[in-house]
Amino acid sequence: MNFCENNAYLYISAILYWCYNIMRLHELIAELGVKGKCGPDLKTLYEGVKDVELEVPDEEVISKAVQMLSATANNVRLSILALIRDVPLPVCAISKILGIEQTLVSHHLRALKEAGLVEVQVRGRYRIYSISREGVRELFSMLEDLVGHHGK
Repeated sequence: MNFCENNAYLYISAILYWCYNIMRLHELIAELGVKGKCGPDLKTLYEGVKDVELEVPDEEVISKAVQMLSATANNVRLSILALIRDVPLPVCAISKILGIEQTLVSHHLRALKEAGLVEVQVRGRYRIYSISREGVRELFSMLEDLVGHHGK
């Protein structure tokens, strides 16, 4: 694993861990508030952030984000995304460049396609893969909605 792949993997892992912890904190706060067990310490802690809305994201949004982030949490998949970022390529070229079997490349491309991160065009007997700009925008938008800081 090279330096860039390692950093990308660690970054995505940290975001997933952070998302999980934020969701768990929101669940805990909601549970404590509903059951009336919220002590003065927790109330005092949140007095300064009254204008912040605490809400657990929609389950569908979480599922889609998990699918997209899971699809990128792999060295080969990140390498494929980097390769096709600017130049659409067929499976055989990706396989040759990365030095791995075409069946393995196809497996990873299928996962990326199902996550909406790559697009495919059929040209004769070749399938040409390119990055889905819309899918990448959707991923970043979801991350911003889940963990971003608005207005700060």
